[in-house]
Amino acid sequence: MAVRDWVEPEELADQAWVVGASHGESPEFGAWPGIAEPEVSFAVRDWPTRLGLVSAGLGIALVPGFAAPAVPHGVRWIPVRDQGDGLRRQVCAVTTHDASPAARAMIRALEDEVTESV
Repeated sequence: MAVRDWVEPEELADQAWVVGASHGESPEFGAWPGIAEPEVSFAVRDWPTRLGLVSAGLGIALVPGFAAPAVPHGVRWIPVRDQGDGLRRQVCAVTTHDASPAARAMIRALEDEVTESV
């Protein structure tokens, strides 16, 4: 898949997945939504490990579009073709009432990035 410009959602069903480990029942940034029984090869807690496993060819991972420019050398971000199925992720930022200037700047940067990728 690494040489492709995009993939279809159904092509993801038979892939080995590197997902985020979480404390709840479902992994944080798991496999593509709609895959009934994904093959999870690794569940890890941090992005460097997850993307390192992808770079080593041990699986694929779900990475939000706004994070695509940050993937390391050896990992290629490939969009999944929009099937009009309404699958979207929501980004939320939670701060205190008196958020610091750095927190407000981060929220503005997220808003700008998400707006540009829509």
